Amino acid sequence: MGLLILILTNKILSSPNSCSFFPSYCNCIGPKDITCQNFDDFLQLNFSSGNSSRLFKYVNFHPKEPLSLSNKLNLNGLSFTDDAILSLKNLNSLDFFTNLSLHSSSLNLELTNSSLMVYYDVKNLLEYKCNFDLIDSSFKPVFSSFKTILLDVLYPGKICPLIFQNSNIEKLRIKNLNNYNKIQFKNLPDFILTRLNSTIRRLEIDYSLIQTLDNGFLNKYLFNNLEELIITETELYSIDENVFKFLPRLNFLLLLLENFGEFFKSSSNLWFKGLNIKNQSELIIALIDPRSAYEFHDEDFCYFYLFPHKNQVYTFIKTKEKLECSCTLVWLMKNVNSSRQNGFLISSSSVYDCVKSKDFEIKLVECNFEQRVEDCSRKVKMTIVN
Repeated sequence: MGLLILILTNKILSSPNSCSFFPSYCNCIGPKDITCQNFDDFLQLNFSSGNSSRLFKYVNFHPKEPLSLSNKLNLNGLSFTDDAILSLKNLNSLDFFTNLSLHSSSLNLELTNSSLMVYYDVKNLLEYKCNFDLIDSSFKPVFSSFKTILLDVLYPGKICPLIFQNSNIEKLRIKNLNNYNKIQFKNLPDFILTRLNSTIRRLEIDYSLIQTLDNGFLNKYLFNNLEELIITETELYSIDENVFKFLPRLNFLLLLLENFGEFFKSSSNLWFKGLNIKNQSELIIALIDPRSAYEFHDEDFCYFYLFPHKNQVYTFIKTKEKLECSCTLVWLMKNVNSSRQNGFLISSSSVYDCVKSKDFEIKLVECNFEQRVEDCSRKVKMTIVN
């Protein structure tokens, strides 16, 4: 029996799922997965004696009690695949100088069930050091070395944008914002922010409630290189009219809103005017109603009269199937054939029949859009005066 136990033990230790060389807090549930949990200090995780030739794709850390993320977490001894995900949970703060991915330029970060309180030498970064002194063209602070970042965290106060300086992030995904858990970046002088050197190409916001999307969130220097803004499974009530004026490289905007119809009816929609004002290339705005209910009736025309056709902005619409060819729908789709992506834009079952019908060409004339736009403009001015 003793020999059998020894044989089984050796078999387990030689298995690709074994974590025998790693700290006792860690388990490998697959050949590329490691999870470390119930530890009290990141210093308890020493990977230096591990098998450096083994490549991990999923690396999960979940301390027993909330910890501060700092350089106590030493990943030396762990090797990662090119698209590895580092998942961190139960953090109460982060140290500004933490850099976990110096040895990997393609590491992806998931930060969940945590607090985004950032410290500088044990002092609150926002209150103590969020200023010009932190600008350094070669420095990589806590978030600046990751390829993608997921944040599903609490925001106890405003965020110092300098935690993203010198970043080159392909995708930043943010979840579960609401009236009590908002993102607002500290407003710093332009002479500081112009040296931020931040690149975030894609921003995704989902499962959230946002009263107003404004420049306090979409900081014009932090998101200066933003190309795609994706908002899904979210209740959004308004967009500040100046937000998109400072996103010159934006080429795709997706609004999949739980309150789709209400959003357009409750807002002035002045933000349309700021889309693609530098007109460097086409911008596609995808309007998607998850309930497939909104119909773009003629009486809704004034919600969309500011749609900036002259700025090479085109729309993809997905809501109820086979929408009626209303003047509102025709207005939004009127220049579709001018787009390099017209095949994609008319592929939606909501608009295909309308765009391909004879009614479409007829309504381009009969709807008298110039007069409709003038009427809407007059109506809005009267509303403001009253």
